[in-house]
Amino acid sequence: NTFASIAQGEIEASSQAIEWGHEKRMMKGKANIGNLYGYEKIKTEDGISITINEKQADIIREIYKMYLEGMSYNGIATELTRRGIKTYYNKDLWGAKTVASILSNISYTGNLLTRKITTDLFSNKKRPSDGIRDQYFIENHHLSIISKEVFEHVQEKKDKNKCTST
Repeated sequence: NTFASIAQGEIEASSQAIEWGHEKRMMKGKANIGNLYGYEKIKTEDGISITINEKQADIIREIYKMYLEGMSYNGIATELTRRGIKTYYNKDLWGAKTVASILSNISYTGNLLTRKITTDLFSNKKRPSDGIRDQYFIENHHLSIISKEVFEHVQEKKDKNKCTST
């Protein structure tokens, strides 16, 4: 039991040190966009360079366009699957949740909102970070695939759809 307590303390201390490093980077406007359909990360001498994968970026633009034209998440997912377009993880089957996630991700505007999710160290469960930890909004972090205006139109339409479906 004593060894378990010591091990837990070491894990927590290590986690806090790593987290502090992330915090300092975010404060300087540097953060990782994670794995994001439409972008590729390339290692450089200065760190990581984020470039647009034009083939995937065209799909992102099309997803936003289809949604604004009235297609549902499910309808868009079905259409992408029917056309044989691969997901980020090279899967054949698109899901409505993936489409919803793409349509909610501000990163496609070239801006970055960090710490959207908090992961519990021991249970590995994820939950929204709202109010739990500082979030950073970094403008013009990387090249945009869609405009802020298109993103905002989609968010307004999603809010409207939410109101009419309840």
